[in-house]
Amino acid sequence: MQVTNQELFLMELDDEKIEELIAGYAVGALDETEMAEVHQLLRTSEKARQLLAEFQEVTAGLALSVEPVELPEGSLDRLRLKAGFEAGGMASQPAQPAPRPLSPPVPIQPKIARKAFWTTSTFAAMAAALVLLVTTAVFGILWLNANNKLDQATQNQQALAKILAAPDLKTAVLQPTSPTAEGKVRVYADPASNKVYMVVQDMGTLASDKEYEAWLITADNQPHAAGLMGTGANTGNGVVFELTPSVPLDQYKVVAVTVENKGGVAKPTSPPVMAGDLNG
Repeated sequence: MQVTNQELFLMELDDEKIEELIAGYAVGALDETEMAEVHQLLRTSEKARQLLAEFQEVTAGLALSVEPVELPEGSLDRLRLKAGFEAGGMASQPAQPAPRPLSPPVPIQPKIARKAFWTTSTFAAMAAALVLLVTTAVFGILWLNANNKLDQATQNQQALAKILAAPDLKTAVLQPTSPTAEGKVRVYADPASNKVYMVVQDMGTLASDKEYEAWLITADNQPHAAGLMGTGANTGNGVVFELTPSVPLDQYKVVAVTVENKGGVAKPTSPPVMAGDLNG
């Protein structure tokens, strides 16, 4: 049986290259040759399909949660060119507020990914927000607003985007451990940089004197306080929190969330409301 050059190329791909291709595909940043390679990969690899769904979920959440910024004059045309657009191929207009989601992001099928996203009626506004946030974060093309200021939430979003293609990326999907628990929580951790980010969406709102607290738990069941997450009041569109590990990430096996008194505690005083294994 004769093996084509494209099939031979796909057989030689390592995990790091596959993740780079899938990341580029998820944000629409590949050329035609690379697109064809990814299409073939998606047809033959369940791992690639799962990875694409994960990238699409995260990039969609980031695009919907980013605050609008005022772009410097001429920057949108330069961004289009870097992302593969013709400068005159889209009407130029200031960035508009990103649309609020009616429901949590749903991964889309690979063959219609570009069409479903780039042909909506909000093409210009979504393209500006997504290119500014995701493309610049993944490929290092960083454009700041007119005052060169970004708040902490936006910085966390950009930092998360940069580690998504890390070769040793660890992930956790937290599950409710309490009947009253609400929301979706995913964790992304890069052992090389010792960075951990938690993406939180639709958490139940606590009383003003309470607060969610994140915990990184070692193999010997020792919980380490990793960060406060607030009352959950403003997590509808998705919020990214940076967690603070106190030992190397390889020592952690579980991520959990508890409800504590405002200000947090050094050791948990209540059972977890959400928890999940850190895999990778």
